[in-house]
Amino acid sequence: MTVAYSRQRMENQGACEAYARFHDQVPRWHDLSRYLCFLVIRNVLYWVIAIPLRNRTGVRSLSIQLRAAATRRQFKYVLRMLSDGEFRELVTKADWLSSAM
Repeated sequence: MTVAYSRQRMENQGACEAYARFHDQVPRWHDLSRYLCFLVIRNVLYWVIAIPLRNRTGVRSLSIQLRAAATRRQFKYVLRMLSDGEFRELVTKADWLSSAM
């Protein structure tokens, strides 16, 4: 298991968390915008500090990198929901299997 793999795994987890948060209800533009602001305020310091720590394996360094990876991906996911109506529809889609046929 590498640091790069762990970061990628946490990025995927961040996307899953954003999906789970907004899947059950159609998010309003205001709610998405407010959540983006929340993510920035709460995590921007981690995003900046994680840059020089890239690939370091100390416990603290790794913890910061993984939190930064997850929350950056959440930010990107929600930003895409704001800017892409088709993507937003996919996120809130109730039944994936029957519509694939």
